[in-house]
Amino acid sequence: MSRVLAYDQAPAISVPLRFLLAAPLLALPAAVLLLYYGPALLATRWSAAALAAGRWVLSDRFTDATYAYQGAGRGMAADKIAALERWVQQGLQPDLTLVFDVPVEIARRRLAKGPADRFEREGSGFFERIRAGYLGRAAGDRSRVRVIDGRKSLEEVKNEVENIIATIG
Repeated sequence: MSRVLAYDQAPAISVPLRFLLAAPLLALPAAVLLLYYGPALLATRWSAAALAAGRWVLSDRFTDATYAYQGAGRGMAADKIAALERWVQQGLQPDLTLVFDVPVEIARRRLAKGPADRFEREGSGFFERIRAGYLGRAAGDRSRVRVIDGRKSLEEVKNEVENIIATIG
């Protein structure tokens, strides 16, 4: 049996949610509530059974992203995010979050290769705040949130990820 269960955060509704989240007039509290749909499904439907079966659950983003993007990036109070986290996730929290850190100017050059979404069209200050948010989360919980230098070669990053994953049960 596989040890990793990957999932799409909100399979049946991800496209409509992305459309709603792209709305320029969507208020921050409404956006955050929509963002918690994925973690709510994960906490209540998919993760419990997978974790009970001894499988790993792999996600591309979870609450650390909310603290970084909506908290640090958009200015939503951390205590409001924490209240949603407790209510929606019912104690579920990742054992490990990997933050692939690169300076904003490098990230912008890498992202320029494809079409920009609503987030990618934001100014550099927004991304500096997000980066600081992720690094702050890592500084506050070094055993769970691990920072990987994304300026390294792909092979070096891959090796570091493998070494980190090898240390978890």
